[in-house]
Amino acid sequence: AFDYVNTHVNRFPELDIRRIPSSLTGQFDFVTCSDVLEHVLAPVELAISGLNNLLSDQGFAVLSVPVYPAFKEHYPGLVEWREVEGRIDWVDEHGAAQTDESPTFHGGTGRTLELRQWTAETFEAAVLEGGFSQVEPLPFVPSIGVPHLFNMGCWLAYR
Repeated sequence: AFDYVNTHVNRFPELDIRRIPSSLTGQFDFVTCSDVLEHVLAPVELAISGLNNLLSDQGFAVLSVPVYPAFKEHYPGLVEWREVEGRIDWVDEHGAAQTDESPTFHGGTGRTLELRQWTAETFEAAVLEGGFSQVEPLPFVPSIGVPHLFNMGCWLAYR
């Protein structure tokens, strides 16, 4: 019924949602972004805006992230990081070197650093801040194959 491409930030087919090429602007009727936005560098609204820019005028996005009781940005002002012997050495926007001895990695192939923990409210606000006109939670409906997953939230966002 449609063409589908699963993109990656670090291998082919490559797409950095923070920097959408003009050739892709407005080209898609819908976009799914599952368990990505807790991993992108701040400001995360830049990535959300990139997703919005991919969409046609009537387009929509299906977005999911893990949700927690409190919002937390693990590395405020992060501009650069590297893993060294199980810890994260990182530099903030002021050039200050920092270390996290117990970083959280999860999801995807390889080791993916968790940069933030969302609440449902902070995620919805960021989606609106990123340029979407409306966002609404999607229900979990196990009877049609949409299971309730521990600490997972899913939303429909309209351009």
